[in-house]
Amino acid sequence: MPVLGIITEPQNKWDPRKPYSWPCYVANIRHRIKCPIALLVLTPTTALARRYSAPIDLGCGEIRPLVLALDTLEPVTDQSVAAAHPVLTVLALASNPTDDKAALEALFVALKSLDTSASSLYSDYVLAALSATALSSLEEIMTLSDYEFRTELIGRPFREGEAKGRAEAILGVLDSRGIAVSDRTRDRITGSTDLDELDLWVRRAVRVDRAEDLFG
Repeated sequence: MPVLGIITEPQNKWDPRKPYSWPCYVANIRHRIKCPIALLVLTPTTALARRYSAPIDLGCGEIRPLVLALDTLEPVTDQSVAAAHPVLTVLALASNPTDDKAALEALFVALKSLDTSASSLYSDYVLAALSATALSSLEEIMTLSDYEFRTELIGRPFREGEAKGRAEAILGVLDSRGIAVSDRTRDRITGSTDLDELDLWVRRAVRVDRAEDLFG
């Protein structure tokens, strides 16, 4: 029997409707699985986290969201921690990218700790946030440690000079974040051969709320 349910709500901007809809989510899931429910809200910034952390007054009590600001996460450098908490390791490095070798080695451990389908999604997310220097270092770490895994995970989208690989990475990140991409937007992404432009879109893909916001 379940002992705790957790509802995870990523929020990239303030939405005044959420304090009214979230209690419905909590009540519905609590009724379905019949156990206590925690509401976890993920925000990119501390300022936004403060807005969402206010108690939600129900009139007969309140709900207190648990809010995590991703910009407060320090990159994980301990490989045992990365193996135990791979998703947190990915989120921390994607939110606060670094070229630090220990953090990149921990990321490699984290990605290998995830199952195959999840590893692909999370790798697209974090690789899009890393600099060219960090990507090169990570590729070297993977080559020395597990060439087959490196070929499958990082060799595909991030070979320097490949516009197609960058476009695939952008679309992969948007897909992993549940952001719809119109045919027109997809054609613009896949049709670009400007590597600087594509690199900019890769970085924006981690943050935007709409695919069209990549271009503005």
